[in-house]
Amino acid sequence: SLVSYVLLLRLQPTFFPALAGMTRHDVIHHGILDDNWLTRTLTNSDISVELTSNHVEQATKILRSKFLIGLSYNIEESWLRIRDAFGWRDDTGESHLCSENMVWKVSKEYASVSADSKYGLEQGSVEWQLLESINTFDVQVYNNAIEIFKEQRVFFQK
Repeated sequence: SLVSYVLLLRLQPTFFPALAGMTRHDVIHHGILDDNWLTRTLTNSDISVELTSNHVEQATKILRSKFLIGLSYNIEESWLRIRDAFGWRDDTGESHLCSENMVWKVSKEYASVSADSKYGLEQGSVEWQLLESINTFDVQVYNNAIEIFKEQRVFFQK
């Protein structure tokens, strides 16, 4: 997530000195994060535009028609879909080993970020609720993306 990325940046003060020493709460309140970044990006709406449910519908329509959805918490199925969509079906040799390593690495990183209180957010925490209130349209788009992920299963059934 963007919050995790910004939190990682604070560990590299030479890259972004303003973040050095900031807490997660500080980062969220600092104004670095634009509200509803995903919805704004998909609908080409700048920060001055007041978003509505129409923007959520438009963003969801774009995701459904132009994207293959992958979910980090379901990386193995996501990777198999990407591999199949692009015709990368070599299940032997180095490419298979590369695929297995990538899936294992991402799964491990996702688990450690989710479990690490420095980077992961606990669902229902004050920071979680604050981000959710700032990004209500992105939360809706994300929930729709999960549904699209489920819908897209039919394209990859054997």
